[in-house]
Amino acid sequence: MFASSSSSSSSSSSSMLPHSRHVSHPRHRCESSSSSSSIGSSTRSSKPSFSRREALSQLKSSSRGVVKSTDKNWHRRCDGIRTTAANEGGETDAFSFSLDSQSASEKKLNLVTNGVRLKSVLKLVSVLTLAGWFMRFAHDPSSTVLPITLKRMSVSTLLGVLLAFIGYKKKSLDFSGAIFASLVGVVTIFSGVRFGLTLAFFFFSGSAVTKVQGDVKRRVDEHFKEGGGLRDFVQVMANGLVPTLLAAASLYSLGGLSFIVDNVGGEFAETIISIGNSSSDGATKVASAFAVAFLSYFSCCGGDTFASELGVLSKSKPRLITTFCRKEVEPGTNGGVSILGVFASILGGLVAASGWALGAFITFGTQIEIFLALGIGAVGGLFGSFVDSVLGATIQYSGYCSERKKVVSKPGPTVTKISGLEILSNSGVNVVSASFIAFAFGAAFYYFIL
Repeated sequence: MFASSSSSSSSSSSSMLPHSRHVSHPRHRCESSSSSSSIGSSTRSSKPSFSRREALSQLKSSSRGVVKSTDKNWHRRCDGIRTTAANEGGETDAFSFSLDSQSASEKKLNLVTNGVRLKSVLKLVSVLTLAGWFMRFAHDPSSTVLPITLKRMSVSTLLGVLLAFIGYKKKSLDFSGAIFASLVGVVTIFSGVRFGLTLAFFFFSGSAVTKVQGDVKRRVDEHFKEGGGLRDFVQVMANGLVPTLLAAASLYSLGGLSFIVDNVGGEFAETIISIGNSSSDGATKVASAFAVAFLSYFSCCGGDTFASELGVLSKSKPRLITTFCRKEVEPGTNGGVSILGVFASILGGLVAASGWALGAFITFGTQIEIFLALGIGAVGGLFGSFVDSVLGATIQYSGYCSERKKVVSKPGPTVTKISGLEILSNSGVNVVSASFIAFAFGAAFYYFIL
């Protein structure tokens, strides 16, 4: 949903030296408490609260994120220190130490955080690139090291189990979810490179986006779990069963194993999406329609996942879609939409469709197919999230719990109803909306475009 229910690094500690360039207010300075502006030649009228040595020591400590002083002024969030002491001649000897807009410790923390994020992105890209290469190898008809069907099944099984294992180790799947994800992966990858990469792009991007801004989601999501939570077999089947059947049906429409064997030494035995090809026979048209349904299903799921996980982070309150966006609701309400959620749904659909586009590219598909796939992904993500939001606002319960201070999906004595009937769960709404989009797009493609 555009902004429905479903980590960022926290800011540096308040004990670090902080955020104003030169602090001039007396409370923000380390000043001498002298009762006189001059100091005698032999003795001083009062002892400064901080000597130069102490100031330097504190500044040095603050750059490491450590403040040892017990004076409260040193715990204020400023990034400059000014220490002033009167000298013998009645003049002031002022010296200041200015840091950048962020303290050294904050800079270091930001660098570490950005480094971790970049490392995670590079790992994700590496995994998807290797997966694509192995899928291409498995489906390459020119390789005769092993019989094509044996090679295709062996590599598909290896990749399906491996990708599920990675999800299990990354705590994106529990044990039951990993078992069913393996079955989904094996069948989908065996059906074609395009199918397999679409599944991989959707799964890994969805797992990554659920971990964004976890501290915010903790406050609004009743089902929030650290690290994005574990998907069980119910969630895996909700997102994976229907498209797995569509992928298998697409391959079967072309002839199944005989289609794979007949293409040995020729072109990749792949289902393609094309338009305006009047020479296509009935089997090819049916296979393409199944492929469009498969792609639009994952585009809908990807759009809903991105909209739910990113839309909830919007600074403005979402608006209930069944009131034509006139009524503001609490973040996390099923059927609530926001501008951020709308753009996130398009992005989610595009990311899922990028898997199909990459599969088409590495198996020598046409540019038309690549752009067509991306278009289906964007539209499927947008309309899929719209359908999901309407269903969520009508047949999925949302209420505000005054005790927990968040939106919940079950009625109770401390819960005030916001919208919806208690008919379907979130997984049920996902299945219905994605299946509807898949059927609508597949039928429209078969009857009006092919």
